Amino acid sequence: MEQPEAARMTCFSGRRPAVTVVIVTHNEGENLRRTVDGFRKSIAEGDEIVIVDDFSTDGSVDFLDDGYRDIRVIRPGRLLSVMSARNLGASVAAGDVIVHSDAHVDPSPGLLDPLIAALDDPEVGQVGPAIGVRDNPGHAPGYGYTWGNAGLQVKWLHRKGDAAYDVPIICSCCMAMRRDVYQATGGLDEGLTRWGSAEQELSLRLWLLGYRCRVVPESHAGHMFRKKFPYKVEWTGVIFNLLRMVTVLLDVNHLEEGHLAPNVERHAARAMLEGSRRGRSHEARLRGIHVDVHAEPGFELRLDADLVGRVIDNLLDNALRYTPSGGLIHLSAGPGPLGARVTVYNSGPPIPERDRERIFQKYERLPGARGQRKSNRGIGLYFCRLAVQAHGGTITVDDAGGTGARFLIDLPR
Repeated sequence: MEQPEAARMTCFSGRRPAVTVVIVTHNEGENLRRTVDGFRKSIAEGDEIVIVDDFSTDGSVDFLDDGYRDIRVIRPGRLLSVMSARNLGASVAAGDVIVHSDAHVDPSPGLLDPLIAALDDPEVGQVGPAIGVRDNPGHAPGYGYTWGNAGLQVKWLHRKGDAAYDVPIICSCCMAMRRDVYQATGGLDEGLTRWGSAEQELSLRLWLLGYRCRVVPESHAGHMFRKKFPYKVEWTGVIFNLLRMVTVLLDVNHLEEGHLAPNVERHAARAMLEGSRRGRSHEARLRGIHVDVHAEPGFELRLDADLVGRVIDNLLDNALRYTPSGGLIHLSAGPGPLGARVTVYNSGPPIPERDRERIFQKYERLPGARGQRKSNRGIGLYFCRLAVQAHGGTITVDDAGGTGARFLIDLPR
């Protein structure tokens, strides 16, 4: 039975939340100006546009210096993947709703408010507009898509109605999420190479985590579909992304069933920790957080570098979310009760003792930190525990004497 309107839970409590539009650009020429001008007509007071200039060399971002002072520009200083650049923009977003857009999209007038309305439902994790072909208004738009065959070929879907409704996959050329959901679920997968499968991986992950993905027919965006990219795309990378999308999301099930045996080898502890630190160094600088690493020279760990590397990355991502500006994150490795211990400490709020076991449970929800409505509805820490246990180890958390949150990974050596 459907709940009465007044009894339904909502996320925005009757107010219009602020929106951050994140546009990643790399040598987009005049496309960028056209996209920016379109969104400037769509945003409301209190909204913002963040441009991530992903190492453009064609001067296409220069126009922002003249008459576009209201737009924030982030320049990483090196070429990132699309996923990393979008996560970077999202990490500095002030809005409660994050809209990701390609730099070659025409948003329709009134695009944003119907997307916001659909996100007011707590069960909805991601929404997107109908996607048409830019400069070809006669072309029938797509309303989300699915996989058309065993080769995962894209199959666009036809319109089913006027109200927002569920679809398997939202096209990421223009899509929106609540910021708390984006943070809690980890955003886009930065383990993917520059292009391909990111939107499919995200929608599939959200469905697996219990969220809904919905298309909003009332909103429309025209996308420039192109055969040639302004950056190099390797087909080996595209295939890698497809394989990663499938294997990473299935790893939890494999670990639960004992079908994923770690490939244990010796690895230099410091090199592993430094690799994780370097991968998040730019975000840490933007947030004003200092990340340091300590491991004795020559100290080695016996582990599957891929599995435990993802554990460390997950813990570091969580630490960056919860550590305040000016805070500290410390990664260390050394002897421990089982032979070796890896520690990930952050100076953010300690985790209450009553929650220190629950956070490692599957789909466990905890109260949000720093004003978030909810936190960590996902499987990240559950995966961490499974991966560590597959090595014969343990993972726990304490409050480091009341100074923050300290995750302890103990492994045989």
